[in-house]
Amino acid sequence: MKKVWRWTKRIVLGTLAFVVLATGITLGALHTNWGRNRVRKIVEDQLQSTFPGSTIGKIDGSVLGDLIARDVTIMGRDKRPLVTIKKVTIEAALLPLASKTARVTKIDAEDVVVYAHDQGPPPPEKPPEPSTPSEPSSWSVELPAIHAHGRIEIETATGVERIDDLDTMVALSLRSGEPLKASVDTTARWRNQDLAVRAFVEQGDSLTVQYALVTLGSARVLAANAHVDGTRIDANVFAFAPAALVKQLAQVDLPGNAVVFAQLANTGHLTVDATVGAATARVLAKADLETKAVHAIVTADVPDLAAVVPNRQGEPPIAGSGTVVATVVATPDHVDGIVTIAGEAPRGTGNGLIAISATRERARVLVAATAESPPSRGDRQAPKQDLFAWRLRRLGGSTLIERANDGWFLREGTLEAAATGDAGEVTASLSATGALSPTPSLAVQGTVDGRSVRYNDTAIASLHTRFAATEIPARPTGDVSIEVNGLRQGTLAVPVVTLAAHGTLHEDGTIDVDLDRHRVRTADGQQWGGNSGHVRVTEQSIAATQLVTSSGKARITAQAQIGRTSDALTAKLTARDIAVATLDPTLQGTLGADVDVSRRDGMWKGTATIDANQIVVPNRPVLDGKLAVKIDKRRVTAVATASNPAIGSATLDLDV
Repeated sequence: MKKVWRWTKRIVLGTLAFVVLATGITLGALHTNWGRNRVRKIVEDQLQSTFPGSTIGKIDGSVLGDLIARDVTIMGRDKRPLVTIKKVTIEAALLPLASKTARVTKIDAEDVVVYAHDQGPPPPEKPPEPSTPSEPSSWSVELPAIHAHGRIEIETATGVERIDDLDTMVALSLRSGEPLKASVDTTARWRNQDLAVRAFVEQGDSLTVQYALVTLGSARVLAANAHVDGTRIDANVFAFAPAALVKQLAQVDLPGNAVVFAQLANTGHLTVDATVGAATARVLAKADLETKAVHAIVTADVPDLAAVVPNRQGEPPIAGSGTVVATVVATPDHVDGIVTIAGEAPRGTGNGLIAISATRERARVLVAATAESPPSRGDRQAPKQDLFAWRLRRLGGSTLIERANDGWFLREGTLEAAATGDAGEVTASLSATGALSPTPSLAVQGTVDGRSVRYNDTAIASLHTRFAATEIPARPTGDVSIEVNGLRQGTLAVPVVTLAAHGTLHEDGTIDVDLDRHRVRTADGQQWGGNSGHVRVTEQSIAATQLVTSSGKARITAQAQIGRTSDALTAKLTARDIAVATLDPTLQGTLGADVDVSRRDGMWKGTATIDANQIVVPNRPVLDGKLAVKIDKRRVTAVATASNPAIGSATLDLDV
């Protein structure tokens, strides 16, 4: 027996000596450059398994004290750095391992830079491998002090936003049989404002947010007693944003401070109350996250539109009050909604309705609106150029969109509107149809009619316009016809004007318009008309050619080109046998003219000749005359001649 015990002691002591020796050799190796590089390689391989391309520059320090990793780079999916860390210090406690507790006393990250940018779509997730339920781990993990200091750079379409002076402290605890507990305390600076995030959460079978507070300057968002269990969510959220801070950060003018309070119950019921200045809004909703169905009603009341709608310079202020009520029922396959709007302003009252019904294959939208205005004061001297003097009387329309092949097709689209005011009455009707996607190609047609329309010193008794266009928006081609009755401008009166034209907007932006016909009936009963004329609009100029109009023997031809990027101009006009009575009914006789002028860099050049034949002025003798004018930059010469067989002739020369 003594012999067995002696051999047992030898084996145990020998084994213990071997373990001590092996442990010493291992620890010694880990404190060599070779050992530390081996640790770096193992950690780097683990990092690259999740973030390919990531690197660790160097590891030094001691596994029994502070282990330091330097120049850590974590790469994103786009092969660009996602996080860089100049130095990471890790201090682990070995003694708690005896009680099955992995405790990392300290993790300190210095000079951390987080690069937030679009990395493209993530790769498709692999289907999970089948597994059997496992027993909970008997080990505990404690990370009481994770500290990081650095900045965040957010890449946007307009540049890079920086969150500086980032200082965050995180504590994690996962004890055996208990949920993961985490606390976060972060401070930073963004756009010259103090930013802070403080939160405490627990993650087990469900997620519990005991509290989460985010502050930016004097703005804050607070979430408390939030629980997430699968699709069941229970939370309370409060938000406050002062108007001055919103203006400073987002360049948006609010009529007052914004306050939002939201309650979400695990039954799916959501209540949101919001105020912005004196305006209020409420949302009542019921959501089923499993079926992805939503029922909601939204109400909003704005007692003072002038405080909400910004006033543009030169336009009258928008005043009055408004109320909006919207209801929606939505599922993944169908959406139904109605929006009603009612408003009251000094110029009248109005209300509108928008109804939407949509499926995966088709969508229909109905729009209707009416407005009532107080009786006109009959002040016909009101500014006629004030477009806000028009008051909407009626607005209605419908839209039917259907899926066709691999895109969407506008099967039916209509819009009708009517407006009245001191400047007249106008009604419009519009319809459209055609492909919306993948390649839009729409056909649009409609009419615009007006009565007693006035603008400044121009008045129109009645107006009728009809138009149609196709191949919108790629290469719009269309035609238009206009009929104007009772046109009056100052002392000029034209009883009837009709015009028909067709044109095309080319891919390079050039517009070609052909005048098909025009007819003008003057106050003295003459009929002028023609069937030619072409207008081309380019980025550099507007050119009109082949313009011809005639009435009996009288004929006028013209062409001109006007620069759009310069003051360049050229014009030619020829007139023959024009009755003077067309210009002044008290006169008789005819006129002829030839004009050829140009302008460049503010300088004019050209000639003009006017021939007057048998001009009869009341109580004056019959005269023939001629005027010849020549312009050459700053020099103007003119020769005027008047003659009568009975009294002779006279000539006037002018040279300036």
